[in-house]
Amino acid sequence: MNLSQFDRAWLEFGMSVLLAGLLWLLWRNHRIRKGQIKLANEIESLMEAELVLGKSLALLAHHISAPFHYARSISGVLCERWDELDPTERRSTVHLLRDHLDELTDQFDRVLAWARTKTAGQSTLEPVAIGSFSETELGRLRPAATHKGVRLELALFRDDRGIFDSQAVSLVLQNLLSNALKYSTSGQTIFLEVSGKPGRAIRFVVRDEAGGIGPEELGHLFSGRNHLSKAGTAREKGSGIGLLLTQEVLLGLKSSLVAQSTPQSGSEFSFTVPIEPSPG
Repeated sequence: MNLSQFDRAWLEFGMSVLLAGLLWLLWRNHRIRKGQIKLANEIESLMEAELVLGKSLALLAHHISAPFHYARSISGVLCERWDELDPTERRSTVHLLRDHLDELTDQFDRVLAWARTKTAGQSTLEPVAIGSFSETELGRLRPAATHKGVRLELALFRDDRGIFDSQAVSLVLQNLLSNALKYSTSGQTIFLEVSGKPGRAIRFVVRDEAGGIGPEELGHLFSGRNHLSKAGTAREKGSGIGLLLTQEVLLGLKSSLVAQSTPQSGSEFSFTVPIEPSPG
C-alpha cells in the first residue's frame, strides 16, 4: 500500500505516542514496584521493632523481678522494725536497700540499651576483658546473694580479651545467675566458671547447689510447655519464660543453652559463644 507523506507522518506520530505510552507504563510500574518494596521493608522493620519491644518488655519484667522482690522485702523490714533497730542496723539495712535499687536501675538500663541497639540494627560487638566482665556480672548478684546468705564463687580459667556481644551475654548470665539464686538457700554456693579457647570461643557455666530439676521437667525446659514459674526459696516470683527468652538471645549469638541437673544435687547451665581475638 502506498502512503502519502502526510499519512506516513501521522503513522510515525502515532507510533511515537504509543511508544511513549508504553515507556510511561513501564516507568509507572517500576515506581509502583519500588514503592511496594519500600512499604514491605518498612512493615518488616516495624514488625522486627515490635518483636524486639516484646522481647525487651519480657526480659525487663523477668530481670527486675528479683531486685524488686528483695527491695520490697527490705523496705518491709524497715517499716515494721524501725524502732527495734539500732542506728548501725538501720544504716546497713538502708545501704542494702540502696544496693538493690541500684541493681534495679542497672537492669533497666542494660535491657533498654540492648533493645535500642537491636531496634537500630547496630552492631553490639566490642572488645571485652573477659576476667573483669565475669567479675562484674557475678558482682551484680552480690546484694541479693548477701540478703539470702548465699555464697558466690568465680572460677576463672582465662583472663584474656575477646570481641563479642557483651550486652546479650550479660542478659543471659543475669538470667541464669538470678535463677540459681532464686532456688538457693542460705549456706549454699553459686559458681560461675569461665573457660574456652582464647581467640575462638568462651564458655560460661552457672552451677548451683539447690534442689535440682527432675528428669521430666528438664526434658520440657525449653519446649514452651513448662513455662509456669515456681516460687523461689524466699517466695520470689518470676515470669516463667526466662529460659525461653535466654535461648532466643543465645540463638542470635550462634549458641544454645545446655542444662544438666540432678534432683537434690543442684543444676548446671552452660553456653559457649564464638568470639574474635581482640588486639592488645
